[in-house]
Amino acid sequence: MKKIVFLIVCATVLFGCFQTQQYVCPGGEVVNSPEDCPVATPTTAPAVTPSPTPSPTNTPVQTVEVAECTDYRDCVSCVANYPCGWCKNRGECLKGKAGGPDNSACSGADWAWEATACQQAPAPTEPAYAEPTPTPTEQAQECEDHYCTDGTYYFECGYNPATMECECSSVACASGSCDWRGEYCGPETTPSPTPYNEGYATETISSCPYTINETGSYSLSESVDASGDCITIEPSAEGSVLNCNGHSITGSSASSSTGILLNSVSGVTVKNCQVSNFGKGVWLKHADSNQVSDNTISANWRGLELEYSHQNTVRDNSINLNDLGAYVDGSDHNVFSNNMHISNEGSGLKLDDSDYNTVKESTFSNNFAGLCVAYSDNNQVKDNQMTGNENTALSVDFSTGNTVTGNTITQNDWRGVSIGMCSGNSFGDNTVTGNDPDFICGSETNTDLGGNTCYDNSGCGWLGCG
Repeated sequence: MKKIVFLIVCATVLFGCFQTQQYVCPGGEVVNSPEDCPVATPTTAPAVTPSPTPSPTNTPVQTVEVAECTDYRDCVSCVANYPCGWCKNRGECLKGKAGGPDNSACSGADWAWEATACQQAPAPTEPAYAEPTPTPTEQAQECEDHYCTDGTYYFECGYNPATMECECSSVACASGSCDWRGEYCGPETTPSPTPYNEGYATETISSCPYTINETGSYSLSESVDASGDCITIEPSAEGSVLNCNGHSITGSSASSSTGILLNSVSGVTVKNCQVSNFGKGVWLKHADSNQVSDNTISANWRGLELEYSHQNTVRDNSINLNDLGAYVDGSDHNVFSNNMHISNEGSGLKLDDSDYNTVKESTFSNNFAGLCVAYSDNNQVKDNQMTGNENTALSVDFSTGNTVTGNTITQNDWRGVSIGMCSGNSFGDNTVTGNDPDFICGSETNTDLGGNTCYDNSGCGWLGCG
């Protein structure tokens, strides 16, 4: 399209005023009619119309727009043709004024009215580099990178701050990841809250019974006695700390009483307590992601019980002189480390229908039986000391997929290791000495029975093991 400028020249003569009509061509030539304009060489972009030649004095000029702003396809050509401006965010040439387009929306920062405001589109940015996901082989390399180093392939492994060690699970998680990374490998649970800051104690306990139902830091100012239950920690107190400061909590030996009950609560720490003479010394009931550490639990019917409680850490406790040291029922993904199970009338620790637990670096001594694993799968028993127990130091019955490695089992009055009615377990790199006999098996098929050291036993060898 062309822009034809009508120039109306008004000249004053002696007898009045008359009008002479002329035309200004796109190239600036003033002619008598549009047909007299020279033919312009075609271009791919619309031509820029120069300013009209100044008219003689008292000769007004009227401009008629023929081209549309939307015909211009780039910013520079657009802004060179009044009254067009370029909207950068839309990439369009629009009719308007210095302040913006007439009938369209375009913010001030995106509106170009002069050529100096035209900007090139920014170059595409490179996508952020993402580290590749480690392969299963790479996941078994270095513990400091949250991987394990024992040469075994693990689906899940990570650094457990409670034990300051790399720990692994030999099965894939259906959902989530390992518990020490904040998520539970198994049934969905709420991530553990951060423990309450111990620097701000909220309450001092001086008598029983006492219920903790608000998050805070609680301490014993003195030893306390109880005729029934003593301390109950409710779900609303998640993240709390109970520090007994070495004081004792003593019951009346009532079989239905509990010294410390964690009732469906998570994120709680119980430490430095001496708990005795209760039906249950410390009881975790449907309680996940808690820590029980540095306690002495003695002379109870059951010293410690976990009932349907998952991903808890039990470490550095002395569990002794109880009818049954510790009982774990229907509880998975717990870690028991560096505990002393001594002189309990029954087992030092019993796992019953409990899977994917770790029992390590603990002592089982002078109990009726050391460690019993029954109807429990995929647990790890490693680097424990089992000595002087009256009956079997370690028994595994009706269970599969358990790994027993690196244990020292010595001078037990009867069997060192008893395996019954189970399959698919691994027993390796254990030292078994001075037992009567060292190993005995019932009807089972175990995947790995090699690499153990036994000597000075009255019945050295695998008796009935195939």
